[in-house]
Amino acid sequence: MNETIRTIKSRRSIRGFNDKPISKDIIEEIIECGRYAPSAMNRQLWKFVVIDNKDAINDIRDSIIDDALKANPKVKERMKSMKDPLFYNSSLIIIVLGPKDDKLAYFDCAAAAQNMMLAARSLGVGSCPIGTGRLIINKKSLVDKLKIPDDYEIVITLTFGYSDAEPKAPERKRDNIILLG
Repeated sequence: MNETIRTIKSRRSIRGFNDKPISKDIIEEIIECGRYAPSAMNRQLWKFVVIDNKDAINDIRDSIIDDALKANPKVKERMKSMKDPLFYNSSLIIIVLGPKDDKLAYFDCAAAAQNMMLAARSLGVGSCPIGTGRLIINKKSLVDKLKIPDDYEIVITLTFGYSDAEPKAPERKRDNIILLG
């Protein structure tokens, strides 16, 4: 099996990171791979907010935890067993932004996010997409602090870090293909 396919098939959502920091070189490589994602008409309209400071990550978590509890019952369950039920003690979060008025940007941002998560995996770094991270947009103070432009919105928040555990791959569905050939 070639390395690309192995990376795709072995990437898992990691929901528990240790305290080992990610080097600046690896962070830059992850971002660069996001920038190489395909985009509609090669417009590359995404923006990436990169936060690699644990205190800043914890401040963001603390600012949105109450909203996250209301929006997602699983967060409440995780709070019983995890110190950080939103960002999983990650040492890096990347918030992927897309223009509010461009619905194609969602596809572009998803491709950039996937590129970054696969690049991270290939570099030995775990990742997890966090849908609840969109709650940041509801906090004007955070939007200002993170310098999110008024005409942009959060598409997805990604967490990155090193994990001491490797989740097993769940069985993949086989009944979700419609073959017209």
